[in-house]
Amino acid sequence: RAAPYDAEIARALGSADTAALRALDPGVSRELKVSGRAPWQVLAGAAEGGAALSGVLLHEDAPYGVGYVVAAWS
Repeated sequence: RAAPYDAEIARALGSADTAALRALDPGVSRELKVSGRAPWQVLAGAAEGGAALSGVLLHEDAPYGVGYVVAAWS
């Protein structure tokens, strides 16, 4: 279950998709031991308000089964 979740996170962060980040399920995140859900949702909330943001996915990897994502928004 973690691989599709991680792929959606990478897609959302890479495209500055604030709606997808706000929609992350706390229960599923807890079950998958995702530590970034709350900060991502805070980021999504702070980015609301008509800002025309674009995102770029800089790196995505899952060494040893742990997902890492690096993205930039501007």
